[in-house]
Amino acid sequence: MTQPRSQIVQPECTRYYHCVARCVRRAWLCGEDDYTGGNFDHRKSWLLARMKALEEVFAIRVAAYAVTGNHYHVVLYLDIEQGRAWDRDEVIGRWTRLFSGDPLARAYLRGGLDGAALGQVDSVDAGDSEAGDRAVPRTGAGGGVGEASFEEGGVGRETRVEGFGKCV
Repeated sequence: MTQPRSQIVQPECTRYYHCVARCVRRAWLCGEDDYTGGNFDHRKSWLLARMKALEEVFAIRVAAYAVTGNHYHVVLYLDIEQGRAWDRDEVIGRWTRLFSGDPLARAYLRGGLDGAALGQVDSVDAGDSEAGDRAVPRTGAGGGVGEASFEEGGVGRETRVEGFGKCV
């Protein structure tokens, strides 16, 4: 069952998270696919490049990873202090390296916000800061699996995140 990120990612309990993304419906991620006869070794470089890009944008570090035929594992360390040190401009600038941003963020970057709209940006920024969310990727982590699915006709993926510890 799907759980909200706030219940999964709890930096006060642990900073390390085990994430798994796997292909579904017989899609193959890396290596030789016995079903189709294709070789998909080139996809490993996609995954490694995506992990590096996410490290540069979010306050995370890749502690370990493993890539198999139809899925991969990655252990991420959340650098909450680094994320909390970023101001609003830094957060929006980093986010828009990967994504186009919503209209409010784009208007802010162009300098075209009035006082009320700027207040909305401030309230979103404060909410992220309090939750430590600046360190946590909201999306985009399944990079290589998504590209593999697209290359094979959009057959899908599954992603799972688990923390190494429970809050008591």
